Amino acid sequence: MSFSDHNNSVNTSYAAFFPTPLVHPAYWNHSWLIPGTSGPGMEAGEVVEFTVNVKNLDTPLRTNQ
Repeated sequence: MSFSDHNNSVNTSYAAFFPTPLVHPAYWNHSWLIPGTSGPGMEAGEVVEFTVNVKNLDTPLRTNQ
């Protein structure tokens, strides 16, 4: 997964949890929101939430950006 804005362009690293301190510019992970669902792909009706942590970018994001 990649993150890009006007000031940054980084390839994010998968993390089961976000490490402290952050040693990479950006991390991502995911959660299956419907109990009993999982796997490498999604089927109709499944819901996955992706979280991207961009707190360690070279140019930090400002509020509401």
